[in-house]
Amino acid sequence: MLPNFTSMIYPSVDLPEQIIKSITGILEAESAIKIAEKRSAGTWDGKARIITKHATTLPQLNNGKKIPPSNWKCEKCDLTQNLWLNLTDGSILCGRKFFNGTGGND
Repeated sequence: MLPNFTSMIYPSVDLPEQIIKSITGILEAESAIKIAEKRSAGTWDGKARIITKHATTLPQLNNGKKIPPSNWKCEKCDLTQNLWLNLTDGSILCGRKFFNGTGGND
């Protein structure tokens, strides 16, 4: 805290109420990017969507799978991030490894 650059642990009952309010406000504030994403959610950009020639012959198999996105996990392991959905058979698998070698499976 200024002017002496005093450091204190947060949360702490020793902090003045005004500082606690300031910290809470900063932690709960939404970034400009988040606000823009919320405003643009569900909006159409006006571009015409053309059906690709590859989609016209893509077989849609009825494999009996109905998995809501909130329950997605890799069918070969328990990873729940960086997943890929196979549009042909509905399988959900790990994505590619990241540039640093983490994520995905071999």
